[in-house]
Amino acid sequence: MFLKILGLCFVALVCFNVIKNVKPEFGIFVIVCAGAAVVILLSDGIIEAVNAFSTLAEKSGINNDVFSSVLKIIGIGYVTEYSAGVCEDGGSKSLAQKIQFAGKITIFIMAMPIITGIIEVIGGIL
Repeated sequence: MFLKILGLCFVALVCFNVIKNVKPEFGIFVIVCAGAAVVILLSDGIIEAVNAFSTLAEKSGINNDVFSSVLKIIGIGYVTEYSAGVCEDGGSKSLAQKIQFAGKITIFIMAMPIITGIIEVIGGIL
């Protein structure tokens, strides 16, 4: 699987460099398409990981809201990193930084119920 993704990315890199020299404005489309292809190739692994994490959550008795929040936080982190990378590839480092900032704030907001729950558990122990 990894070698397929690696090969796809190297082919996309060559295509990007060729297209960039001919029509620079179309180069970003190669990057986005390659990224989408990587996600599609990884989809089975992602589903398997989510199912394994779900099984762990069920066995441990973790609240479904916490489980859902953790998965969303992980997803936001990955989407933020990918989107910022695309913006940087497109030549807008400033926009990439704003996406990263928005992702961090969103993750912080989504983590608040988890943090509150941890503090309540610790308070109950003390």
